Amino acid sequence: MADRLGLASRAPRGHGQDMARPLLKPAKNAAPAPRRMGRPPGAYQYGPEWRDTILSEMASGRTIADITAQPGYPCRRVIWEWCDSDPNFAARYARAREELADYKIDAMDHIIANVTPESANADRVKLMGLQWLAARLNPRKYGDKVQTEVSGTVNVAAITIDAASLQPEQRAALRATLAAARAGAAPMIDHDPDDAGGV
Repeated sequence: MADRLGLASRAPRGHGQDMARPLLKPAKNAAPAPRRMGRPPGAYQYGPEWRDTILSEMASGRTIADITAQPGYPCRRVIWEWCDSDPNFAARYARAREELADYKIDAMDHIIANVTPESANADRVKLMGLQWLAARLNPRKYGDKVQTEVSGTVNVAAITIDAASLQPEQRAALRATLAAARAGAAPMIDHDPDDAGGV
């Protein structure tokens, strides 16, 4: 069956006569190859003034998608590289995002002030979108989840207790406390620090 299809007599690719074929040479008067489309590599070097321009546009209410879509402006990848390589720019970028969130909240005030019964449903959708965007741009201020940050130090002092010096009721209270601690919820022991014999 392989002979009938012509498979047995054919050499595998890359072997035999295919390799012996001479390479084609371009004609002397041939047209040049078409130019590649797009921005040539290294053609645009964005200086520090571009960083200030982008951050000021963000602070005035324009998103990165809007800014980078303009002709001649750097793409998002360039802006992310700036954030990765320059901590100062990264901090300024974070601040510009927070200002952009504030701008979106101000836009919500404008929509709320101009709501009519006919536009109420459309305005509700706009408000929900702006609220969602503001929560993503500045989650600490406009986010749904409330986080409590606690800072400081906790000092724990170890106390050595001589059980032989305790009264029988104090030993019973200590046993109950230790049993409750092993179970997961330790009750508080009333303790007078001035009482030398107490627990």
